[in-house]
Formats: sequence, C-alpha cells, structure tokens
Amino acid sequence: MESQKNYPMTLRVPFSVLEFIDEMIEKKLQDGENKSTANRTAVALEMLKIGARVLKKKNEQSSDQDVTFDEKLALIADAVLKSKLQIESMFELS
Repeated sequence: MESQKNYPMTLRVPFSVLEFIDEMIEKKLQDGENKSTANRTAVALEMLKIGARVLKKKNEQSSDQDVTFDEKLALIADAVLKSKLQIESMFELS
C-alpha cells in the first residue's frame, strides 16, 4: 500500500494558471458543488493528476515507437537513394 500514501507538497502556481483554476471553481460552484470539493487545492490536484496521466501515456507511446539505430540508417539511406534518383532524372530531362 505504498502507493496509497499522500505526500505533502508546496507548489508555486503562475498567476495565469491561478486565474484558470478560479474560473474552474466558479463553474463547479455554479453546477452545484460545495466549497469542500470546489476549492483551489482540489482543482489544482485534479489538474496535476490529469497532467500526470497524459505524460505517462505519452511516455509509454514514445517508448513503443522508438526506432533503432539500424532502422534510422536504413531510412536515411532510402532517402538519399530517392534523392539521387530524382536529381539524376532531372538532369536527364534537361
């Protein structure tokens, strides 16, 4: 149950993000939520959790799509050969 522990943290939030958080709080309060669930800390934590999930997913996808060095060299060689053929055909036409 190590992952269930909460660790206290202090974050400095830019004013532009704070304005967005306040807008989210206003919307939540208008939707009928109470102040215990619609406060700066709760909204900021929700945003942090969503951002962490997005970054985790992005890292998982990028690690799945890693290209090996040999594949990179093959792609470069293919591009060079195609370019060479295009240049040669242009010179033959002129």
